[in-house]
Amino acid sequence: MPAPLGLFGVTDPADVAWLRAMLSGQPVRCLQQPVRLDNPAVDGIARTHIHCVGVMPVGITRRPVPAIQPNGSPARVWELPTGHDCTITMPTELTELLLKLGL
Repeated sequence: MPAPLGLFGVTDPADVAWLRAMLSGQPVRCLQQPVRLDNPAVDGIARTHIHCVGVMPVGITRRPVPAIQPNGSPARVWELPTGHDCTITMPTELTELLLKLGL
């Protein structure tokens, strides 16, 4: 069953219609199998966090980002004033942030 309209920040009727047409079931195993990042080289990778801060569903708590990353550099946190589905609601702004990474 799809999430209620607007739960993830998508409220434009055309976007909602497109999104509902694209939805499919989520394999339950991806929620049951933990990710293991036990290779020490992982700690050397710089991280950037993009927080979608426009919608905060009741009962959801965002984990705090440590001030210092495992590689010793300061944490980098960017915010978008939208819900979880920023690829739909703010694609241009998200693209601009990702291009700043220069990957």
